[in-house]
Amino acid sequence: MSESAGSASANGALEEGEIHDVLRNGRRRLAIRSLREGEGEMNVRELSEEVAARETGEDPPPRDKRQSVYVSLHQTHLPKLDDLGIVDYDNDSKRVALRDRVREIEVYMEVVPQYGLSWGGVLLRTRIARPAHHDCGSRRRPGHLGSRDDRGFRRLLRRVDGGLGVSRVQSAGPRHLPATPRMTTFTVDTDRRLHVLDITDRVEAAVPEDANGTVTVFVRHTTAGIAVNEAESRLLGDFEAFLADAVDDDGWDHDQLDGNADSHLRALLVGASETLPVSDGTLDLGTWQSVLLVECDGPRSRTVDVRV
Repeated sequence: MSESAGSASANGALEEGEIHDVLRNGRRRLAIRSLREGEGEMNVRELSEEVAARETGEDPPPRDKRQSVYVSLHQTHLPKLDDLGIVDYDNDSKRVALRDRVREIEVYMEVVPQYGLSWGGVLLRTRIARPAHHDCGSRRRPGHLGSRDDRGFRRLLRRVDGGLGVSRVQSAGPRHLPATPRMTTFTVDTDRRLHVLDITDRVEAAVPEDANGTVTVFVRHTTAGIAVNEAESRLLGDFEAFLADAVDDDGWDHDQLDGNADSHLRALLVGASETLPVSDGTLDLGTWQSVLLVECDGPRSRTVDVRV
């Protein structure tokens, strides 16, 4: 057991806020699920491979995706889970193992998919229903699901009662629950360090024919972005030249780590997502508007999410 795992939340069950912080992050949920299905223990490299494959749907996943997952698990997610006593993470050997405390959050990981709830809806409404600052004088232990009965689900809904519009749950199952957002993922290969590509057709192909409202286009990277502008070929070259001139190529502190601080800064100027109107499955773009993928650290394979 690591030193940090022994010092955090050692005198009682996990608080609601701690459970919320763990489960609101999809990568942490995938890491826990991967460890459970992998007999509870593996090294970080193996875990990164498994999580990256689950996130991309590719086996093996792209190399840059594996590296991104490895860094985030090692630097952020596993230390957090270790601090809460959910896993035991040895930073020297890079081995991670589930601890008994994981049972305290398993009820939520089982109940939410079982009843067709979306994590976004549950966690958002849980946060709204709970005051930002609450009395930590007593800890409340979440119910154990046991034989997959309705007890854990009832307790879950008590905290979000009103937000989901469900005030009473019958043993037969849930009533009217919000629809889970639909998501499609595709990859785009870039062929140079600064590369602006028109991905409008691929985004529109990913939008369901019956979709109305808005669609969010999101890129899962910190050195690439999404923009809306004209896709005339010479203008795309102008965008690349502008970004090249806007940020110095070197001289940044982050370059001591991996030499691509300029790529991160250019992506920061662009932004990681755009939300667009959609009617009957068609993007409601202006005459000259297109959806652009802005590569700032290529050539790479980039993952794009389209969520309705």
